[in-house]
Amino acid sequence: MDVTSGDSSATPGLNVILDPSEYLTFHLQPSASPQSKLSIRNTSADRIIAFKVKTTRPLRYLVRPNQGMLQPDGSASIVVSLQQKDCEELLRLEPSERQTLNDKFLVQSIYIENSFYESVRARGSKETADVLTQMWLHTNKAKLSNKKLRCRFVQEPIENNGSKMQIETQPIPSHVSIGSRDGSMSPRSGLSTSHLQSSFRESNTDTSERREIKEHDLATKTSVQEVASLRKKYDEHLQRATTDVQRFKKLAEEGQSISSLRNRKAGQTSNPNTPEEVPSTGKLNSIRDSTAFGLFHILICAILFFLIGRYY
Repeated sequence: MDVTSGDSSATPGLNVILDPSEYLTFHLQPSASPQSKLSIRNTSADRIIAFKVKTTRPLRYLVRPNQGMLQPDGSASIVVSLQQKDCEELLRLEPSERQTLNDKFLVQSIYIENSFYESVRARGSKETADVLTQMWLHTNKAKLSNKKLRCRFVQEPIENNGSKMQIETQPIPSHVSIGSRDGSMSPRSGLSTSHLQSSFRESNTDTSERREIKEHDLATKTSVQEVASLRKKYDEHLQRATTDVQRFKKLAEEGQSISSLRNRKAGQTSNPNTPEEVPSTGKLNSIRDSTAFGLFHILICAILFFLIGRYY
């Protein structure tokens, strides 16, 4: 049964007055559940209306009552509460970030028959809520009047050089489309002048941060170059040490060969100062000097490797 009243093209329209008419303001405080009050008034002289309040964030807000009926020239007061956990979350956001939020409310209203009003009024509060819920499910959408409200968040006064100031966050204007059966709303965000100003201030901060990042990258690049240079020196010293070791082994082999030859010649003659042995003795002394020189280089390289490994 259709419980609505009047012509199918008639909607409450201008007969429903909302106060406030555009924004619901919430004053954010730590460890608090801010509230905002909405007044709905029926200015019709002879027609009864039913109303319902919806929101795009049903888990964030508590609406009491969220539906009801108004007699001619009647009014109702709606209390909208912001959950405490969501209030804490909004306080952690920057004002510019809160400005991009698009929390909205939709107030729907429709004319109803006097007989339906009388039958529902006689019921208890729970039964009344159930009957109204069923009525909204079977309502002709053409008879509905829709009015939209946006949310505005105001951070409570904070001390700033001995004076108090308020940080007010006003939502960015946007268009709202009503498309689903249950009247859910799909926000489409826009840009405001205050938002652009806030973005300009943030861009200055970003420029400073980028400059610091560049300086850090330059210092890192310089450190990498220094490490590469030390690595190159390390490779050169290692190559030189390897060459010295090879020379040392070669000279040691030659020394052993000459020593064997000298021993054979010593067995053939008893004169230790023969002309043939003198050159051999001189060459052996040269081998010893070269061996000492190679060991000195190895010692220097070991010290360099220790210093490079300890400080770099």
